[in-house]
Amino acid sequence: MSRDLLDRLTEEANALTAQEQQILAERLLKKVAADTPEKATATNSPAISQRRKNPHNWIKEHFDEYQGQWVALDGDRLLAHGENAREVLEAAMQISSGKYPFLTKVDAKQGTKWLDIPDEVRYRQREYQWLKAHRHEYPGEHLALEGDKLIAHGKEGRHVLEEAKRLGAKHPLMVYVESPDELPFGGW
Repeated sequence: MSRDLLDRLTEEANALTAQEQQILAERLLKKVAADTPEKATATNSPAISQRRKNPHNWIKEHFDEYQGQWVALDGDRLLAHGENAREVLEAAMQISSGKYPFLTKVDAKQGTKWLDIPDEVRYRQREYQWLKAHRHEYPGEHLALEGDKLIAHGKEGRHVLEEAKRLGAKHPLMVYVESPDELPFGGW
């Protein structure tokens, strides 16, 4: 189905009354349920969909079990899985009442890059806490942070990054702290 056709259908659906939209949604869900092939397995089982903090943790924990398959997740809950992305999406949409799920293929080529990054690096909570407490001490400077430690700082961002790498930082967060009297950059 073309993107233009989908856009036109969406516009027409938006023009309907709330009651008409509800009827349309119910009919579409029934159609999807009737047309959903057995290849995509939908699940509401608590045993399969145990609570996790986020989809990435779920994928990390179930990587071997679902490798090579498409999975649809609602936050931290498995909605559907299978070999075909469209089938998995349709099965998941049926369960999630039309809400779009997190859809991804569990694949070693794509997944290993972010699966190997520890959560503390991915979410940078300690770095942001440090910045909140200390950024005022470094106006007009570039900072390289790792965890709650300042690894390097200076006026030239490239030199700061090189120094942080030289000191052994694997995934430093690079930040520029604007000077209070510096005008904000608004583009060209």
